Amino acid sequence: MRRKLILPEVAVSLIFLCSLSPLARAAVYQESQYATAVDLVQHGQFDPAIALLQQILDRSPADLKSRNLMGIALSGAGRSAEANEQFNKVLEQAPDFVPALKNLGINELRLGHTRDSALHLERALKLAPGDPACHWGLAEIAFGERRFKDAADHYEQCAAMASKDPGVLLRFATSYAELKQPAKAVGLIAKLPSDADPKIQFQAGMILARVEKYDDASGDSNSHDRHTQTLTPLHIT
Repeated sequence: MRRKLILPEVAVSLIFLCSLSPLARAAVYQESQYATAVDLVQHGQFDPAIALLQQILDRSPADLKSRNLMGIALSGAGRSAEANEQFNKVLEQAPDFVPALKNLGINELRLGHTRDSALHLERALKLAPGDPACHWGLAEIAFGERRFKDAADHYEQCAAMASKDPGVLLRFATSYAELKQPAKAVGLIAKLPSDADPKIQFQAGMILARVEKYDDASGDSNSHDRHTQTLTPLHIT
């Protein structure tokens, strides 16, 4: 009978695991499960991620990382209210846990609860100054409330994120158009991809017409009220 060969790296891993105490082996196993859940979430496989994370949380209810990730997975599965329950449970244990604060703020924005969203995002921003996701959420809220100066200020702080999404970039440009800063508005519109959605291209043309003071630009004065929020990804860390 042939003996099965064990690869050196596998042998080292087995020796390492055998040398650990039962408690340490359980911790290693849990970290492995968590890493698998992260991979599932990042690949959009939310249901198996939820099932795996539930196993982790049944064993370790105080595991903040796993509970935050459970909220992300639930959000991805379209279960925003349940996701918020998970984020709130994290914050009950650790009020300053920034990922849960950000994710709760973004989810509240998704649900149209702008006041609650702003409270969570502002708190997260105090704890993590300069965080682009917080600035993005606060920019979207300010834009929807026609506070264009605040919107522009926050968009500036998440410019790299804004430049990746034509809808956000358009609202950024609109904010400067409303503030009568045409050079900045035109500069942002120039960054729009050539294959952007026709509706976005049309709105961009209207903004250009407005900042160039064309007579036919007056019909778009309410374009900022018709925007659809593009949802930023939730944050594992």
